[in-house]
Amino acid sequence: MVSSKSTPERPIVEDPEADWAEHEFICWTPRDEPLFALATGLACMGAGVAVWLSTHRVDGTLLALLATLLATYRVWLPAVYRIGPLGIRLRLFRHWMLIPWALVLRIDHRPGGVLLEIAPSSRLVTARQIHYVHAGSRTTILRNLLDRFARHAPSVER
Repeated sequence: MVSSKSTPERPIVEDPEADWAEHEFICWTPRDEPLFALATGLACMGAGVAVWLSTHRVDGTLLALLATLLATYRVWLPAVYRIGPLGIRLRLFRHWMLIPWALVLRIDHRPGGVLLEIAPSSRLVTARQIHYVHAGSRTTILRNLLDRFARHAPSVER
């Protein structure tokens, strides 16, 4: 879930064919999808209440609450997607990750954004990753960028 904000040092180019610069999309679920964030928060609190009702221990309740909040970290932390000719750079907290176009298996156009299916990046990580990039009013720009850059990667299914 990505918002349609841009940073001042990276101006938004309305025509993605104009240059090969990176374009930034910022995702923060509580702002972009408030009902989903509320439901996730209530589910985390529900796990804490369930532990409290079954054990009546504060430490177990706090542990359950912390575990569910950590398991849903992508909902609470903003993610920055920078889409450019080398691939998709993702920043989550302070960690940057480059997803080269060769690892993008599929691009699904959805209302308000794009769903990306990413291949495993190594033999140690065997699960595919799914990223939803929410673009809001910039959905057309996001789709044009992805289609343009992904054209050069033979692995991408559109």
